[in-house]
Formats: sequence, C-alpha cells, structure tokens
Amino acid sequence: MNRSKEIWIVKLLIILLILTSCSGADDDLYEESYNPVLEKGTKELTLRYQFNPRISGDSSDDRLTEMYDHIEEETGLSIISDSKSLDGYIAILKNELSRGELPDIIQINLMYDDGSGDGKSFLHEEKENLLDLTDFLKESGLMEKFYSLESYKVDGRVYGLPIDGSTMQLYYNKALVEELGGLPETSEDFISFMKEAKNKGYNPIAIDEEDGFSQMPYDLFQGILLETAGREKLYELMNGEASWFNDEFIAALQLMEEIAQLGIPRLEMYTDELYNEFLSGNIVFMYSYFPPNQDNFCVMPFPTVSSSHENSPSLIANFPSGYVSRKRKSN
Repeated sequence: MNRSKEIWIVKLLIILLILTSCSGADDDLYEESYNPVLEKGTKELTLRYQFNPRISGDSSDDRLTEMYDHIEEETGLSIISDSKSLDGYIAILKNELSRGELPDIIQINLMYDDGSGDGKSFLHEEKENLLDLTDFLKESGLMEKFYSLESYKVDGRVYGLPIDGSTMQLYYNKALVEELGGLPETSEDFISFMKEAKNKGYNPIAIDEEDGFSQMPYDLFQGILLETAGREKLYELMNGEASWFNDEFIAALQLMEEIAQLGIPRLEMYTDELYNEFLSGNIVFMYSYFPPNQDNFCVMPFPTVSSSHENSPSLIANFPSGYVSRKRKSN
C-alpha cells in the first residue's frame, strides 16, 4: 500500500469513525461530530475489512496497525480490527444484521458477487440500516473532494465512501512486443499482431474461462466500443437514441468477431490467477483493471479503429471498494 493511499484511507476512516460514534446522539452533538477532539474518553469501534484468499490471504499487517494507532491518536477512538474472507461475505453481513450485530464500519466491494450477493445490492437493500453521509459531506465541503460518489448513492443519498479506484487499461509485455515488431496502432494492426504472436507460440491476449463463462471478452468489448462509437454515442445507445444497428456498433461487433476467429486459448483460471499467468511472460496483452507492478509490463492506448481515428480520451473506470457505516439507534 503506497503512502499517499494510506493517508487517504486514514482520513476516510476518521470521518466514518467520528460520524459512527456520534450517530444516534442529539442533533447538536451530531452537527459538530467532525471535530476529532469532541468525544471524551476512548470508545471502541469495530472495523470489518475484506481479504481475497485467492490472492494474499488475510492482509492484517503492521501497516494496518499503524493506521489504527494514528486514528486513535487523532480521535480517541480505538479500532477493533475484524477481517472476513470475500467468500460468503454478504451472507455474513446479512446474518449479523438480522442479529443486530453488524460491525460499526464495513468494507464492501460493489462489483464482487460471492454467491450470496454483492456490495451494490447490499447497499441498496440495507440503506435504512446504514448511516446517511450526505448532509455531513455537503456541509463540511468534503463532497467536492471525491471524483465521484455515484456508486455509493441510493435515491440520491450517499451511504459510503470509496477507498479504491481503478481504470481498465490495455497492458502489454514490453519484451514480447519489441520482439514482434513494436506496438500496433490501429485495430487492423492489432489483429495482425495477435496472429503473428500466436504463430510464434505466444498467447496473444489473456482470456479467462470459469465454469463455462469468460469475463475478459466483455471487458475487451467495452474498450472496443469506446474506440468505434465513443462515449457520447454510448450514452445515446443507453438512452434509446441510438441503435445496435448503427455503423459504429456494427464495427465493434465485427472487430470482436475477428478476435474470436483467432482461436485464442481460454485459460481455466480465476481472474487473479490469470493475472499471475500474464506476469509469467508468455502472454502479450491483457485488458484489465490490474496494474502490473513490474518493469517489463507497460500500458498502451487501445488501438484505434482506423489510421484516421484518434484515440478516445475516455477510460473505463470504477470505484469498487469502499466503507459504509451502520446506523446506530437513537437513544
């Protein structure tokens, strides 16, 4: 975890801890709840965080302890750290909620569905049990500090704060690209490049296969749509003002068909395992949210649809992981 992100998470946690400790109190106290020295004595609040057992296991380490110590020093509120695996995470939260034992601060992932649900559904279904942060964020001027809080809104109200952001990028193996003649600039070059890579025994692009389902082609299609249609045309499609029969969308589907005809092998791996396979050095491209933290892997613009077309200024991005806080009952 880099230092700037760590400091940002500490600030977010301080906000939520103070608001959580004061929710349910009288109105005057709540209005001043952003003052870290308001509370006398030390209170204990439970913070639930997630870990992915497929990547690194429980991430409770010295850095988290440092963060919690700093928060206690700033606020007088001590944190009881409580970790749970992503597997069955939402089911655990719902069970705790039914027993009135929901933790004070809860990390959720809006995109990850563990089979019992996802964070986005939990946010919408349980908003009455979560702390509404909207008024505080507006009055304190913090609302404008966030790039976007849309993912954490329900009916226009904010119930969570993001701690993570990621963009979908086309990553490539620098050594393999140099060996194969340099970066492709257009979609035509891209197809030819992947054919050449396959002929030389390399895997052109990472494609997953999990129980008969592949996520990567859907992700790749999003990038292609940005290049063939552009953001405004995609908005028109979503609003019913454009059609899949428009030339831009037909071009996107044709390009996906060309890629499918390359016969790229699908690797029966979970996404994180596929990422590690990419790092092993035999895969040329990977279109993903994961940033390879190694010198031999770089990011490139998505190949343009034609030589006369400039790259789209847009990127696919989201803020999947964040914190919500349970609402305490008024005294």
